[in-house]
Amino acid sequence: MPIEMKVAVMIYGEEDLSAQLNEWKEFVEAYTNFTLNITEIREPELTEITYWEGYYEKDCYLATRENVNYNAIPKYNHIIILLWKLLEGQETCLAGGTWGGDWGIHDRPYGTIPYNVWWFDESYTHEGFNTHGAQIITHEFQNALRWIIHTELSFPASSLPDPYAGACDGMTLAECYISIFDAITDEMYSAIGLFM
Repeated sequence: MPIEMKVAVMIYGEEDLSAQLNEWKEFVEAYTNFTLNITEIREPELTEITYWEGYYEKDCYLATRENVNYNAIPKYNHIIILLWKLLEGQETCLAGGTWGGDWGIHDRPYGTIPYNVWWFDESYTHEGFNTHGAQIITHEFQNALRWIIHTELSFPASSLPDPYAGACDGMTLAECYISIFDAITDEMYSAIGLFM
């Protein structure tokens, strides 16, 4: 029986991101035992984005929880995804980032992703995704999911393949995410279902 996973998707701006969000949802539901219950909320474009001086040897920007209105983000979700627009002249630090625990939002992990970068709505070169946007949303989703499984639910780090430790070498990114999803056990699914 599928496990309901509640995800709040906060979109800052008016852009239509339905193609990327639908592809991400279909991918996750095809390769996991999750049914994603997505609450999509629109907010005005961010007017301030965190400046990271010298991050990865460059100065750049990546929106964090300090840039958003906490009160607009619903509580009692498993994961929160922030999709936002870089301001004119800004360069992003990364394609996205994920924080959890004391650095999360409402004690939940969140992924943060800029959507007005050149690659977001383009066709993706790796097999398994139609758009790069769907790939990076999936990437931050699996990072947040790994946070829940390892940190919040205390399953050992070795219980899921670690793409940052070479577990996905030689795979496409889609194959990498599928290998991670395949390693989620019934015990993990049950624990995630109770994690609220």
